[in-house]
Amino acid sequence: MRYVALLRGINVGGNHLIKMSDLKRAFESAGFSDVETVIASGNVLFSAPKGSHEARIETALSKAFAYDARVLVRSEAQLRQTVRRAPQGWPRNGHRCYVVFVKTPLTPARLLRVAPPRPGVDAASSSPGAVYYETRMDARTRSGLQKLLVTPEYKLATIRNFASCSKVLKRMGD
Repeated sequence: MRYVALLRGINVGGNHLIKMSDLKRAFESAGFSDVETVIASGNVLFSAPKGSHEARIETALSKAFAYDARVLVRSEAQLRQTVRRAPQGWPRNGHRCYVVFVKTPLTPARLLRVAPPRPGVDAASSSPGAVYYETRMDARTRSGLQKLLVTPEYKLATIRNFASCSKVLKRMGD
């Protein structure tokens, strides 16, 4: 099966700088095949038998790069479903569209309670395993999504812009 590992907190804001070639080697050393990195902020495509791979990847990356690795894994079918369930008309001019992937035990409903959209700034909706935020470009710093970044729940989530999700999905199908 084909999967994407969505890594949290690497190569963003100068934190946990990891070369993509080293990241690819770490995945291969952990026993994954057809490994490919997409966008330097931590999207790794790989093939593996059907199953749960998050703990194995977190252990391998924590050991290889000496940081507390957090990762969310989605199969190609799960990512395709997430992209298809995005709000109608995404992306719209003047707005940023984000997908917040959540890791169990966090749920989309809990995330929306912790970081509710701000009226006139954001719109939000959810699907299994993800929350969609659409934020006005001119009001990004007032977004309800900003609240998430300082909560314990954020350790169980990772954010990607919608264009990145679409790009990763396209690469998975190639």
